[in-house]
Amino acid sequence: MDNVNAAPGKVAVFVGSHRYLSQELCEMGFRSYFRESERDFQMMETLGTQEEPDVAHELTRNLLKSEDNWIGLYVAGGGVTGVMRALREDAGPAAKRLVVVAHELTTETRAGLAEGIIKVVLSHPARLLAETIVKVMAEALDTHRTPIVSQHTLPFEIYTAANI
Repeated sequence: MDNVNAAPGKVAVFVGSHRYLSQELCEMGFRSYFRESERDFQMMETLGTQEEPDVAHELTRNLLKSEDNWIGLYVAGGGVTGVMRALREDAGPAAKRLVVVAHELTTETRAGLAEGIIKVVLSHPARLLAETIVKVMAEALDTHRTPIVSQHTLPFEIYTAANI
C-alpha cells in the first residue's frame, strides 16, 4: 500500500465542533471501529477546529512536531484545507506517513486525493439524498396516507485516488 503504515501508531480526530451531532456520530463510529478491530492503535483526544482551516492548520503543525508516532487523522468536520496546507508545507517523514481520511468530495478534497495528501474521502450521496428527501416530502403530502415516521439509511460513497 502506498505510504500506508502497517504498524500501529497514534490516530487523531478533528471535528469542527463537539456540539455538531453529525460530527460526533462520525467520531463515535470511527472510534468504535478502532476499539473493536484495531486495538493496537492509540486513539488521541479529539480536537476541535471551530470549522476554521487556520485552526486545523495549526493543530496539524503542532501534532506533526509533537507526536512522533502519529500516523492517522480523521477530519470529521471542517478545516480539511488547513490540514492539507500544513501537510504540503511539511516535507518531513511524519507528514509523508500520515494517513488522512476526510469528508465530502469537494474540489479541495479531490485535489488532496490526487496529490496523495488525503487517502480516503467519505462522502454523502448528494443526489440520492436529495431524491429521497423530495420523495419523503411528497409522500407526507399524500392526504390518503396514515401519518408515519419513515427512516431511510443511505450508503456513503468512498473515494480514493483510484476512483476520482
